[in-house]
Amino acid sequence: MELKEKLAILEVVLPWAKQRIDRFKIWEYDELVNEGYVHAVKIYPRWDHQKGALTTFLNASLYDHVFRSYAKQHNIEIKRDRSGGTQGKRIYTPKMHYTAKLKDIADEQVEKENVPWDLLSEMPRAVAYLLGIGLSKAQTGRVLGVSGSRISQLALEIKSLMEKERRAK
Repeated sequence: MELKEKLAILEVVLPWAKQRIDRFKIWEYDELVNEGYVHAVKIYPRWDHQKGALTTFLNASLYDHVFRSYAKQHNIEIKRDRSGGTQGKRIYTPKMHYTAKLKDIADEQVEKENVPWDLLSEMPRAVAYLLGIGLSKAQTGRVLGVSGSRISQLALEIKSLMEKERRAK
């Protein structure tokens, strides 16, 4: 592959990644550009310039390749519900096994903080621990595979629970 072709691919991938960064919450922009470029180079030989522009080809083909790589790297299982026939809606399930480790660590933190750990379910417990060790809400969201706004909601739930516990004592 010549340098001219590589630059043409990069010129398509940069705006492609900028438009889609919100769909890949755990990745930074540079990671998405890198992954997009790697997959674009892999599928480039399939492009036929007589059938359409490179931009059109990559915009139509790249997302699926990159998302599957994203899902594989972050343990997201992709399944299809085929109960209604051959076509079905895709179901994305994170396969995260963080709670057992975080529960053990969180139990050690009980004496240090006034968090009612025994009243928290798995996700709020993990959020409380990660925020307690100094991660930001965005970083906590990336670790747990949820958005920063969901972390904010859980943090508010934890704070209200802590207020109820303080009032009860």
